[in-house]
Amino acid sequence: TPTANPISFYGDPWAIAQQSAGIPRGASCGLVDWLDFPLNPPDGGGLRGGSDFGVFRSRYGKYHAGEDWGFGGNGSSFGKPVYAIGTGLVTYAQPLGWGRDQGVIIVRHTFSDGSEILSFYGHLDPPSFLVEAGDCITRGQELAAIGRPRSSPHLHFEIRTHLPWTPGPGYWETDPIPEGWLPPSQIVMNSRDQIMPGVRWAQIMPYEGNQFVGTLPNGDILLLEDGALASRNGQTGRLNFHLESDNPLLAATLDQASSLIYLADEDEQVLALTLESVVGIGRQDGATLPLAPLWQTELRYGGEPRLLVGPAGGLLLSAGRTLHYLSADGQALWQATMGGQLLSWLPDGDGLLLATDGVADELWRATPGGAQQLTDQLTGLLNRNSQGNWLYGGDGLYQFQPAAGQLSATYQLPDAYLSSGAFLTLPDDRLLIVHRDARDRRLLMFNADGSLLWQRSLTNDLQGEIQLHWHQGQVYLYAQGSNVSLDNARLFWLDEAARELVLIFSGGSRTPLPQDSWIQSSGPDLLLHIGGGSLILLDPTAALTTIQATDTRLMSTRTAP
Repeated sequence: TPTANPISFYGDPWAIAQQSAGIPRGASCGLVDWLDFPLNPPDGGGLRGGSDFGVFRSRYGKYHAGEDWGFGGNGSSFGKPVYAIGTGLVTYAQPLGWGRDQGVIIVRHTFSDGSEILSFYGHLDPPSFLVEAGDCITRGQELAAIGRPRSSPHLHFEIRTHLPWTPGPGYWETDPIPEGWLPPSQIVMNSRDQIMPGVRWAQIMPYEGNQFVGTLPNGDILLLEDGALASRNGQTGRLNFHLESDNPLLAATLDQASSLIYLADEDEQVLALTLESVVGIGRQDGATLPLAPLWQTELRYGGEPRLLVGPAGGLLLSAGRTLHYLSADGQALWQATMGGQLLSWLPDGDGLLLATDGVADELWRATPGGAQQLTDQLTGLLNRNSQGNWLYGGDGLYQFQPAAGQLSATYQLPDAYLSSGAFLTLPDDRLLIVHRDARDRRLLMFNADGSLLWQRSLTNDLQGEIQLHWHQGQVYLYAQGSNVSLDNARLFWLDEAARELVLIFSGGSRTPLPQDSWIQSSGPDLLLHIGGGSLILLDPTAALTTIQATDTRLMSTRTAP
């Protein structure tokens, strides 16, 4: 049962995107507006498919260059219609193009910027062909039906940039992306991301573990991407360069004060680069370059590393329950063991306040001189305003004094799932919390002294872990769920005056990775990463203005910030 009045939601950016996209002009068979899925278009709902691109198959000893789509087992996919994902030109259509594995159709699609891709449809029933090479086709046009290959009936679906006139192998000896294949479902989703209101650019991010590192002086974006340090053009999102180390990188952080970039790799090495050396590389049109560290230290930390910049300089590395502190020149200063893994942290003078996860309710303080446990009574998410230090624990909001290790409760809440919570301090000192317990999920706003100002139930409308983000005077909520849907990643603007959430962006992935989703500010814009999907630069004011212009309730009363 909800414990507060439900919050109001409105906004449908995808509906607006479709209405405003129009029909692009150009190319002999027309230009792509956006792409749909090849089965059950437009959204491919209720199907198996979209999750096995690039997967190694021991049966063939190779990597899958496409995705297998179907309606279930027992041959139920046979005879189901296959549709064109977008407007284009049929370059190849052979009912026995794959011999015993039956028919193949290939379509060339041209976008308004002149770029092209090829969509590939394999294992088609030979008598079902409805198109031939040279035909112009439109999005959603039926091409053929699923046939009976040597394996069970299914559609082999590819997106690629080569082989327009021949079927190709379906598998490849190495990662298929560098050889000209692309993740099909991500390409379909990305075409939709690009036409959402306010989107400046959207780039596919096909690998796991992408992390935001920082923004370079020229506005370009520094990321940890595919085990390398990457720079992307801030105006287009295109790759400038990859810096590859001897071993894949697992974590990175930028220390603006010392102009150092700290890195940790899977061989348990910690490395540092100067920001100046990275800026000096410039824009290299996607080149892969060797990483030349300023220094490198073997630490043997074990576990997945987290890197935190120390306020007094140097680096705190957390891995499992272990803490390591390094000086800015790579000297190991000390090591300590906590009772649990790191949950949250907060700069505190010359050190960092650290809270552990629920395995051990501990608060610590770490400085270059060492680590000190402050209390073993409570843990949670940390924050600060002008009234002092605050901790959102599993059962309420607390104010605490680090030096004395004292905690005082200001507001009690039912026991929470802290991993699904969020805690934000606003510039006017108010505190905003997302609280999820066994009965409800709530958004709570507190005054600067910790007294409750208002609360609203989020009911079941927001799935996944919610991230709170303050950007240019506004609060945004970003959430990505693990469900396979076209809107499992959603960004909301909080209209505090009306106690409403306005959906200003929706996207998703058929291979969602919620743990890889994040939101960052990039100048006047927001940088959104959809785990398993796209990296997006969004103008939130433009998106909100467009959404509000379609809602008649707001035309005479409210405007975008």
